[in-house]
Amino acid sequence: MLRGLITVHPLGDYTMGEDIETGVVDHRRQVFGYPNLYVADGAILARPTGRNPSMTIGALAERVADLMVSGQAG
Repeated sequence: MLRGLITVHPLGDYTMGEDIETGVVDHRRQVFGYPNLYVADGAILARPTGRNPSMTIGALAERVADLMVSGQAG
């Protein structure tokens, strides 16, 4: 067990959902009920990814940034 890569990283506080009943943010990472407030970190992941989540978190943050720049975020 000590030979594997283990990362302790807080995840899952602001999970994605289809509405305020199932999550805190939508697929664009915008917080339900708070226009123009976005979460772009590991808090939107429902559970640990099993390894260091930095690449996944980076990809999610890049997607929300692309949506914001293209005007599709809100």
